[in-house]
Amino acid sequence: MPPIFPSNSSLILASASPRRKELLSRLGIPFEVKALNTPEPLDQSPPSEQVVRLALAKLEAFRSTYPTTKRPILCADTCVDIDGRILGKPSNEEEAEKMLFRLSGRWHRVITALALGLEGEPPIIKSAVTEVRFAKLTKAEVHWYIETGEWRDVAGAYRIQEQGALLIEEIRGCFYNVMGLPLRLVYGMLRDTVPDVFPNP
Repeated sequence: MPPIFPSNSSLILASASPRRKELLSRLGIPFEVKALNTPEPLDQSPPSEQVVRLALAKLEAFRSTYPTTKRPILCADTCVDIDGRILGKPSNEEEAEKMLFRLSGRWHRVITALALGLEGEPPIIKSAVTEVRFAKLTKAEVHWYIETGEWRDVAGAYRIQEQGALLIEEIRGCFYNVMGLPLRLVYGMLRDTVPDVFPNP
């Protein structure tokens, strides 16, 4: 696939996530990572609204820090939603264990909001939702998974792309969204904003 942007006008990925960096690399898009440490306070609004708010906040923070940037800016926020509540990143093994038992045998949603900033244009906002069903986990399975250490620094305490795949029975929607970046949605957003490169059919 040819680059979406010329090398002198590459996309900026405003995210510190190594998984998003890895996934975006698969699209053949030249990009530069410029991450900010943006606070991510939660509130009582629905998870689907919170991820949009946080993605926009990241974009606004980036533009405030780099006001002269003319390149496209991609920001994202992903959450794990069960029963209308967000499961964040566990801070220790005990929290991770509680999250895994809560997900056990049930469906939950992974929601990612994308905010694309273009010079002189209002932000473009899109969201993706993937439904994930966990197997009914035994205590031994949960304790084994805790020992892998994959629960660290990830919402919901599991990584679908690694050994966490063994915990999951079914998904509905984009697999890559569960990793934090729905690739088809990213591609579509970029295609629609640079029609000379990706003409619409």
